[in-house]
Amino acid sequence: MISTITRFVAEDPQLAVYTEHMNMMLIDDDAADLEEFKSALFERYGAYPPRLLLLLGDPALLLKEDFKRVWGDIPMVLCAEKDYTGPDEYYLHKEVIPQAERIPMTELADPYNLVLLYSDLYIRKNVELISQMTPDMKKFIFIGDERFINVTNEAEVREIIRKKYPHVEYEYLSPQILPINLLIDSLYRVDAKTTGILFSSWYINAHLQVIQCLLLCLFLILLVLLLMEEWLVVMYMTGSVMIKSLYVFCQKCLRADNRVIFLFTVLQMVCRLLITKPYCERIYRLLCVPKTHAF
Repeated sequence: MISTITRFVAEDPQLAVYTEHMNMMLIDDDAADLEEFKSALFERYGAYPPRLLLLLGDPALLLKEDFKRVWGDIPMVLCAEKDYTGPDEYYLHKEVIPQAERIPMTELADPYNLVLLYSDLYIRKNVELISQMTPDMKKFIFIGDERFINVTNEAEVREIIRKKYPHVEYEYLSPQILPINLLIDSLYRVDAKTTGILFSSWYINAHLQVIQCLLLCLFLILLVLLLMEEWLVVMYMTGSVMIKSLYVFCQKCLRADNRVIFLFTVLQMVCRLLITKPYCERIYRLLCVPKTHAF
């Protein structure tokens, strides 16, 4: 859609289009990241009200109050996969909006001068189609990532399977559960005659993957130091100052009475870092790597 709009605007010299990206994969349970994006956005464009705002995706509604406060009653067009909205915390935490807290998008039309372009994903019809194509279906797999829309879709698919196909086993696969290589391996093993698969999307945070690899390398280095302590003793006698310093460090960390506890603690810490996304995100923020905003 962005490329189509860009080509359209390019034909009119009186118009210009600017694109900003708000990466919701990095805005996770932390309002500070959202405030950082807001500050950068309005610092750049605050003094230049746009003639029209095109918002892609439901979480863009996190900024609706700020748009109105800074730019006034400008027209907004929202392209969304759901025809309802809810409190901001559900978008931030990437949780399903409860039925009782859902607000129809139509109620935002007048207060925010907003037009909805509803892109229905037809979840129920897709599940029914897969069921018809796989009459002997015994298992249903839904593949999606950790974005708000897929968390919502997963809950909808699970409910459809529970109510309409109670005899079918249900499984949800996401980057939070397994890496891409294990996903491919698990799909190789499925029985195509008895398994229905619905694929949504598989967005991952590349920066977090780099951090996970670095942490794994750190653990492997510590493990090598533990196993090669005797070699370090030999190197200590003839080695450089760096080798001697390394040996002294290992002696402090890997004493005989603390060796098992130390190794277990490091292993436990690394495992938590590798499998728990918030820890990796905190480390990523500490690295001060410039973020690419997606909006």
